[in-house]
Parts: sequence; structure tokens; C-alpha cells
Amino acid sequence: MLESKPPMGRMAFLAIILQVFSMCLTFGGQDPLHLNTGWTMRTGDNPDWAEPAFDANDWRSIRVGVPWEETGYTGYDGYAWYRLAFTLPAGWKQQAQDGFLSLSLGRIDDVDVTFFNGEKVGATGAMPPAYNTAYLAKRNYRVPTHLVRWGKTNVIAVRVYDGDGEGGLNGGPIDLKIPQLKDLIEINYKLNRANGIYSSLDGLPVTLGVKNHSHTDYDFDVTFELRNDRVDSPRVLEKIDTKVHVEGKGEATQAIKFAPPPPGFYQVVCTLKEGLKESMVFGYKPENIETDLTREPGFAEFWRQRKRALENVAPAYRVTRSDRSTDRVDVYLVEMRSYGNVRIKGWYSVPRKPGPHPAILSVPGYTSTMWPNLNRTNVATLALNPRGHGNSKDDVDPRGEEYMFIGFDPGHPEGYIYAGAYMDCLRAVDFLVSRPEIDETRIGVEGGSQGGGLSFATAALDPRIAFCAPDIPWLGDWAGYLETADWPQKNYPKLCETRPDLTFDGINRFLSYFDTMNMAAWITCPVLMSVGLQDDVCPPRTSFATYNAVTSPKEYRVYPFAGHGVWREHGKLKDAWMSKMLGVEASGL
Repeated sequence: MLESKPPMGRMAFLAIILQVFSMCLTFGGQDPLHLNTGWTMRTGDNPDWAEPAFDANDWRSIRVGVPWEETGYTGYDGYAWYRLAFTLPAGWKQQAQDGFLSLSLGRIDDVDVTFFNGEKVGATGAMPPAYNTAYLAKRNYRVPTHLVRWGKTNVIAVRVYDGDGEGGLNGGPIDLKIPQLKDLIEINYKLNRANGIYSSLDGLPVTLGVKNHSHTDYDFDVTFELRNDRVDSPRVLEKIDTKVHVEGKGEATQAIKFAPPPPGFYQVVCTLKEGLKESMVFGYKPENIETDLTREPGFAEFWRQRKRALENVAPAYRVTRSDRSTDRVDVYLVEMRSYGNVRIKGWYSVPRKPGPHPAILSVPGYTSTMWPNLNRTNVATLALNPRGHGNSKDDVDPRGEEYMFIGFDPGHPEGYIYAGAYMDCLRAVDFLVSRPEIDETRIGVEGGSQGGGLSFATAALDPRIAFCAPDIPWLGDWAGYLETADWPQKNYPKLCETRPDLTFDGINRFLSYFDTMNMAAWITCPVLMSVGLQDDVCPPRTSFATYNAVTSPKEYRVYPFAGHGVWREHGKLKDAWMSKMLGVEASGL
């Protein structure tokens, strides 16, 4: 016989109904208020610009979600303020149960302090004089409801400082919304090792932090999964179930430990419940990853022939002084002929003081443009635009064609775009060696992303290179790239549509001629590599495939929370390293 439960009291029943109603309001799916238009901006810095009553009618309208350099502020570095006036629906007041609204501003380059109706609601990075960039961080701030003017005009003001490069509210979208559970519960990984790289035989420890911004206590069933780093065939290697209790307005941590995995990179996925999930990539003994080389027969001879072909092209250097010159640096436009008699160009910056000077060859990311370096007063810099990049499109202009597919003919790798791009880098070294003001024994190469791969290739193919500084490098371990990155999964089929005879394996065999992993053993100079541990564009495994094949003195830095971007703190470290390699003061780099 089943025992019947006592009837529920009316007040208890009403309490439950109210609780459910409250949860529906809090998590009930009120559409966000999109704030991507209507912004104005002014350069300079004035604390009065945070005040909602300030008259900004003469400020210039600006598009957000792109760097301010793309909206007319070319080359501007320094302070600027953004402002937006908007009306917040009065009906939101009853739905804001936890005392705040969620404001998402996307990425801001470099540093911001954000105000809502004149009150500071968040800041990321540090303003000068203790400047510390945070250009990769997404801004998510909580706006206390007591600051809100319901049904009336509200003002968001964002003070921005940009130290160099691109600036502004450039990473949108920008939204204001009623907080949902994922906004109330903040989960993140706390590092047991500063760089997220582990080597202990005891295993791979992981600590999760849970912060509760609501007034409600929560008990979560937590699942941790250790997954491989493959996107083509992801697999769970180990799973751990546990629980975590976090009190209202409180914090909690949960530590677990996975068994020691083989050397490699792994994704740890933590799930608290639907919509509450956080993942992070960790590394385990990456310097011990063994990747089989994929050299085709005749690999070395192929590159000897490419270099001989370059030697047969007269460089025909042409150097023209540029009005970009400053009182400390002379700038020149350099034009020259390269592999296949293709015209290429670059910007040559030379200190205005007696030489001979050491030199750095700077090479670009994928399809990006190099510009003169005006900040280096102790070294010369050649900012090269290889064929199809920047101002080097006279003879090779992609015109919307995917750059890495130009000249893709399995029967003729000598005509491939990267056969030419690699030789363009060597021709740039030829130029530097030809200059009487340059010390040819002190020439280094640097670059990020594609530029990191070009740096590896240049150091491998040209023994005149004195150091190699690749950041988040690409162009290595094509087979691993296909396994770990989304880009080839989406774009290789497009190539196969134009060449029905191709397969993914055939693409990788062709690309093996241009795989920096296969030529890394030829590098004889010191190497400093940087890697973003969360990089899903140039996954860390592919970078280490080339790095681990280098036999010369080498070192690496891993930035645990960085994606596909060079962590700016690495810039100072790299400058100090390069200045040591070149025997100059770091302050001039």
C-alpha cells in the first residue's frame, strides 16, 4: 500500500508558484537590448565626459565593432571616449531580480573604464602611468539597477586608452540584458601552473572557480571531461563527476586530477548544467610531442632548386625616401624583384645615427599589410610585404581568391604561392646584406601567425639569419592542422570543388613541401617562440611540431589565456631577447 503525502498548504503552494514565477522572470528569455549603433566618440581625456548631463552633441558619430583606425582615426594612439544615450524599457524593472543588468561590450583595445549614468561599473587593464593592456579580454560588466533610469534616457560612457596598433571598441556585439543563469554564475579555471603547461607524473590537476552573483544558494552536479584536441574526431579520454555548493553572493572552488596523459594538448570541459559550461586547453609535456616528418622524396633538392631560381633573378633594388621619416628614423620604400621575377615591396626604417646597424626582418600575418616601424632607434627594420600582401600586388593580386590556394597544382609545387613567399623573405635578406649601413652578421627575423611560419621558413632556408622569433606560428604540421583547426575543415572542400582529383590527404602531401616542420632541422640560430594556449586558429600542437624539430638553442613562452593573438606582455620580453641577440639596448627596440 502506498503511503499518501499530506496535502500541501495554500501558503506553501503560493510560495512555490512565486518562486517559479521569479525564476521565469530572471531566466525567462527577455531579448537583449542591442546597442551597436548611435555611438559618438571624441579623442582626448576629460572626466566630465562620463557625466550623463554632459552635452556631447558636437561629438563625431562612430561605428563600433571595428578599430577606430577604420573610421578615420588612422594612426591614432592615446585617449578617447565613447558615449551612447539610449532608453531602457520600463518593463525591465520588475524582471531585474538580482540587482543588476548584464552589459557586454565585446573587446576593447587596449584599456577601458566604463561608466553608466556617471558611475563606474567596470574596468579592464590599467591606464597609464601603470599601463597594462587587456586588448584580448571580452568586457562583461554588471550594472547595478539603482543606477538605471527606467523608461528614460541612460548614458554609457567608455574611457579608452590605446597604447599602439589598433584601438577602440572593436570587438562587439554590444548588448544590455536581464541576467540569466549564465550571467549570475561565473565559472573559470584557476591555474595550478602559471602557463597552463604540466609535466608532473602525478597527473594533470584542474581547479575550477565558481562565483555566484545571485542571492540564491546553488548545488551543482559537475562533470569534468578530458578531451583530445581534435576537431575532426573529438574523444573523451577521462570523465570525473563531482558536486559543488556555492552560496548566494559567494564563491567556491573544486579541484580534480586527471591521470597523466601522453604529451600533447587537451581540452578540459566542465559542465554544471545546461548553458553553464566552460572549457580550457591545457598542455602536458608539449616539448615531448613526437610528430613524424612528412617530407616527400626530393624535399631538400626541391628547396635547393628554389634558391637557385631566386639567385638567377636580378634583384633590381629601388630605394625611395618616404615622407614617413622622422627626426630619429629614416624611412624608405623598397622595391625589388624576387622569385619568378615578381615585384615585391617593403618599408625600410633606419636609425638616424652612424652604423653599421643590426637589422630585423618583420614579416606579415595572412594577407595583412606591413607598415614602417618608426619606434626602433637602435636597429634597422625591413617590414616586408611578400607577394600578394599590402603594396606587393603588382604581379600577384589575390582579388578575392583564397591566398593559400593560389598556384595549388599537385604536379607543380614550384609554382605554389608559398614557394614564392618563402623566396621573397630570402630576397629581403639579400637586400639587407647589400646595404653598407647594415651589419650582415646581425640580422634576425620575426613575425606572428603566418609571419611566425615565414620566420621559421626564413631561418631554415637562410643561414645568414642570426635569430628567429616566431609568434603563434602557422605553416607547420599540416596533418595536425587538419585535425585540430576548423579552417581546413571548412575550406579544403572548397579547393576540392575546383580540383575534383584532390583529396584531403593529397592536399596535405602537396603542402608537406612547405611545412616548416619538415625544414626546422636546418635552423642553426637561436629561436624564441610564443604560443597562445587557447588558440584555435593556429593550434599549439602545430606550433610545437615545428619547434620540437629545431635542434639549435631554443625556448618558448606559453600564454595560458591567449587565443590567436600575441599577448602584449610578450612584446617586452621578446624585445629584450632580440636586443640581447643583436647586442643593443632594449629601449631602442
